[in-house]
Amino acid sequence: VQAASAALFGRAELSSLDARTLADAVAELPSAQVQVGTPVAEAFADSGLSPSRGAARRTVTEGGAYVNNQKVTDPDAVLAASDLLHGRYAVLRRGKKSLAVATVPPPACVARRPGSPRHAGRFTPPARCGARI
Repeated sequence: VQAASAALFGRAELSSLDARTLADAVAELPSAQVQVGTPVAEAFADSGLSPSRGAARRTVTEGGAYVNNQKVTDPDAVLAASDLLHGRYAVLRRGKKSLAVATVPPPACVARRPGSPRHAGRFTPPARCGARI
């Protein structure tokens, strides 16, 4: 618990936490579902860390935005696959104490509409994974 707390607030490496500990640590944080390529400002706004994308961009330019305890300095930054911890989580922090998590749904839970070009013969029903179509 202490290691997870230290990692969440920047006093230790988040990457040192195993997947289960990280999942337990972020379970109670505000969250937003994102995809790789989502703008950081959008993730901050969607998670509730900032009231709007504009406010989130200001937080970045003022130096108060962090993704996985790494300061974000570019207001146009996007979440990359390399930013995801255990391929799924990006811990967002505004200032010293405001935390949230951006999660990427597992590939099995990406629901596709039948007949779409990306359908490729697979369709995951929303009831199975909680995804919305």
